[in-house]
Amino acid sequence: MTTRVLVAYATRNRATAGIADRIGADLISAGLEVQVAPAKAAHTVKGYDACVLGSAIYAGRSQHDARRFGDEQAIDSWARELARELGADGAPAGRPAPDEPSS
Repeated sequence: MTTRVLVAYATRNRATAGIADRIGADLISAGLEVQVAPAKAAHTVKGYDACVLGSAIYAGRSQHDARRFGDEQAIDSWARELARELGADGAPAGRPAPDEPSS
């Protein structure tokens, strides 16, 4: 059985779409079944074995469509924690993201 992967993305100027396409192509080359789609068109992660969710970051925040999809699909706390550790959400590593309360 082939592993099915959804690569969903949110972008403003298509740069993130290009990155998502490249990730999708690399996953296909690795023998996976991949669908690359804008987050606003991806309605569910059901039927997939894995999901890659990417977003452009502006003013320290991910794009609305990525946040909405992540919230709806419960791609939330672990992904935000990873992004925070990587500094990908605009917050320094180990500090709350701009839209999250401090612990």
